[in-house]
Amino acid sequence: MASIYSQSDRLYLTATLPRKDGTGRKQYKIPLHLPDTSQGRRKAQVSKKLLERSLGNGSFDWSDWQPDRNSKNLSWRDAIQRFYEWRRRTKAMTDKHWEAQYLPNLTKAPIKLGNPCTAADIAAVLATWDRSQQQYEKAHRAFSKLAELAEIPFPEVDSPTYQLPHQRGELKNVPTDPEIIDWVLGADRGQRNGSALRWCWGMMATYGLRPEEVDHVTILEDDALQVPFVNAQGKKTKTGFRTVIPVPADWVELFDLRNRVERPNLNRECHRWLRDNLRRGPLAEKGWTSYSLRHAFAGRLWRAGGYRLDIYTAARLMGHSIEVHTRTYRAFIQPHTLAQQARAAIAATQADQRERLQMVIQQPGQS
Repeated sequence: MASIYSQSDRLYLTATLPRKDGTGRKQYKIPLHLPDTSQGRRKAQVSKKLLERSLGNGSFDWSDWQPDRNSKNLSWRDAIQRFYEWRRRTKAMTDKHWEAQYLPNLTKAPIKLGNPCTAADIAAVLATWDRSQQQYEKAHRAFSKLAELAEIPFPEVDSPTYQLPHQRGELKNVPTDPEIIDWVLGADRGQRNGSALRWCWGMMATYGLRPEEVDHVTILEDDALQVPFVNAQGKKTKTGFRTVIPVPADWVELFDLRNRVERPNLNRECHRWLRDNLRRGPLAEKGWTSYSLRHAFAGRLWRAGGYRLDIYTAARLMGHSIEVHTRTYRAFIQPHTLAQQARAAIAATQADQRERLQMVIQQPGQS
C-alpha cells in the first residue's frame, strides 16, 4: 500500500516498489510536485489510487512516474486528475464511484500514466469494446470530456449505438398498483427486518423516490415529502432539494409511512440492502427491482394528473429534467393511454366552449 508523505510543504508518495534496476524491491519516495494544501492532498489521493491500482494488477512501470516534461500535452496522470476534479466539482461524485466506474477504464492499456495524453491512446482504449456495448457508451462519454479538459482533440471513432431497453422499444416490467400493495405489505409478514423493508419500499412506491434518497427525507404535516440538498453524510444529492406529494395519498396510511422505521446498518448502501432482501423474498422471480416502484410511480402520476399535469411539474416531482422524464418514464405508458388523455383534454375544452356559448345566449333574456 502507498501513503502520502509531506516534507518541506511538498507532497510525496511512499511505497515499496520494484527497484529501477529490476533486482528486487525497496521503499521509494515519489515526488508529486504538489504543495501540502487541501487541494494538493486531494490531487495526491488520486495519484495514490493510481499507484496502488498499478501495484495491485502488476502493471507498475517507472516510466509512469517519470513523465516526459518535453511534451506539450498533459501527462495521462495529470489529465486523469483534471477529470477527477471536474467530476467531483460538478457531479458530486464519490471516491467509491470513481474507483469502480472510471479508474479501471482510464488506466487501460496502452495508457501509461507518465506518457502524454493523446487522441491515439483514447482511440486504442475505445477499440477494446464494440460500439453497441454499454461500456463503450460510458467510456466514449468519459474520454470525450477528458480530452476537452486536457485540451487535446478527441479521435474520430465510431459513435455509440447502445440503447436502453425503453429506447429499443422494450417495456420495463412494472408492477401494477395491487401488486405493489401486496409487495410492500408482504415485506412485513414474517420477513427479516420486515418493518424497515415495508417502510422503505412504501416510501419509494408512494413518493417515487430513488433508493439512495429514502434515508434522508422529511415528512411534513400535510404528508408532503422533502428531499434535501444533501444527505446525512454531507454529500450533494443527485438533483438537490425538492418537495414531493404522495400518489395515491391513502398509501401513506396504508403503509404506515408517518412512523419512520430505521433500517439496520445505515452505513450500507440502501439500494444494495433492498436488492439483497428482494432476492431472498417471495418476489425474486418477478424480475422487479426496487427501482420498479419508481417507474410505477411515474406511470401512476401521469394517469392521476391527466392532461392537467404539465410535464415540467411531473419531471420536477421526480427530481430530473424534462428530457429524462420524457425519455425514461413516459415511454412506459402504453400508446392508448396517451390517446385517452388527449380525448379527455379535447372533451373538456369542448365542454368549456359550450358552457361559455350558453352563457352568451342566456344573457339577453336575463337583462
